[in-house]
Amino acid sequence: LKKTKIHKSKNENFVFSYPSDLSLEKLWIEFDEKFLVPSNEKFTINDLSQIMTDEPYGIKKGLHLILILSYLQLHKDKFSWYLYNNEYRDMRYIINKNKSTIDLFYKTPDDFYFSYVQSSEMNNSFYKLLIDKFDDFPKNNKTNFTTLDVLSPILRKLSILPDYTQKTSIALTDQTKKFRKVMFQATEPELLIEKDLPNVFDLPDLLQMSIGEKELFVKKFKLSYNELIQAYPELLKKIKNDFISNFKVKDIDEFIQKIKNLVNLEDKKLKPFISRAVSKINNENSWLESLASSVIPKPPRFWRDRDVKQFEIELEILADRFNLIEKIRLELNVNEKLTLRLKKIIAKIKNDKDYINLDNKEKEYLLSQLLNEIRINSEKE
Repeated sequence: LKKTKIHKSKNENFVFSYPSDLSLEKLWIEFDEKFLVPSNEKFTINDLSQIMTDEPYGIKKGLHLILILSYLQLHKDKFSWYLYNNEYRDMRYIINKNKSTIDLFYKTPDDFYFSYVQSSEMNNSFYKLLIDKFDDFPKNNKTNFTTLDVLSPILRKLSILPDYTQKTSIALTDQTKKFRKVMFQATEPELLIEKDLPNVFDLPDLLQMSIGEKELFVKKFKLSYNELIQAYPELLKKIKNDFISNFKVKDIDEFIQKIKNLVNLEDKKLKPFISRAVSKINNENSWLESLASSVIPKPPRFWRDRDVKQFEIELEILADRFNLIEKIRLELNVNEKLTLRLKKIIAKIKNDKDYINLDNKEKEYLLSQLLNEIRINSEKE
């Protein structure tokens, strides 16, 4: 590749280019003439490979895949890639062409299909308007855009969202849920942006849109996109607020200090939570994820909506337990009357076999319940 300058250095980066070798340059031009043109049919590795095998090229088969990949990478913004799934007998648009994709390309090349995506003068201003509204698009000096220029950066970003964002229903509006569905189930980039997304936004097909409707499309697209991107950060924000409200503190710093006051507490239900709470790291989101995972045994990024509800229930129980023990310890330290009454009760039950069979942690919880009863009765007196 280096010798033929198919892969060369440019502006401190390596890029794919047309070969310097005359025979390979001729091959690239023939590829362009056959595949870099509008067509209703997808082409395959075999279509490219056959040209290389035939005269006048006669290229050895062992070189076919690396040369084909180099050609496709040269025009990466003009070809959409598809992978045929033999199990489900369907073809899916490949959102993110990463190392795993390339590995699969070499292992099962016959499962890959490709299609040329043409730039459109009619839609060019619309694509540029859409691109200008998003920070996720790479900045360049291009003047002609295709659907791949619009969709590839967006789909790549959506494909790495947490599992929670990809599955939640309660955190999204109906429009954004429809938006998510068509984005993740996309089979044809052109169809997605020209028909499927306009249908989600209750707008006519792209070719029938007025200028005002195209501007409305852009606004609705950005709204749903941002809602998806923010769904998981909003979940973490909710988790943080749940900790603050359930532990009756004004902020996270006060929450941590409150936990530290009972850091040596021997309670099998609270100890894992306390340990993580006092081990706050610089990255608050990672700390929140770790702490939430001690309430229910699943990281928040993999939660389903039912897990959010379960977390709320379990956290309330855990916080009530902590707050009660904290209150008991404070009262025992300052209220001699309560301490004396509790000691009398302990003296009566300490030889009871049911009490003896409890472990120390269960005894502590039982005594906390007794003390709470004593405190309530004392207040009535």
